[in-house]
Amino acid sequence: MKNNIKKNNSILDFDKCIFFDNFFYGYCIGFCISLFLTIISFLIVFLNLFSNVLTIIVLSCLLIIQVFAQIKYFLHLNIMNKNYWHMFALVFVLIIISILFVGTIWIMYHLKHNMFVVYIYE
Repeated sequence: MKNNIKKNNSILDFDKCIFFDNFFYGYCIGFCISLFLTIISFLIVFLNLFSNVLTIIVLSCLLIIQVFAQIKYFLHLNIMNKNYWHMFALVFVLIIISILFVGTIWIMYHLKHNMFVVYIYE
């Protein structure tokens, strides 16, 4: 009985495997970018490198970069894709995330006023 699978065309031959080259490499690049941006974000906050306003601006920029890296490397979405339903779903998710983000900031801003405690000294 002949073996119809050649060793050089096997999916386990990592040197010549197209699946390994295309997908695994992209996932590794995306993971490294996400890990690097997350570490930078934690260090900025932990070491208190900037003022409060500048920290928020820098973290927001790093957040936007990380979101685009996640979209490109993990979700494999791009503008040139012919399947527009994926882009509509992405826009919907971005709208929901924006509502949650703005709502959270609004609640935290008003939390100080609503939780104000009056101390009565005797």
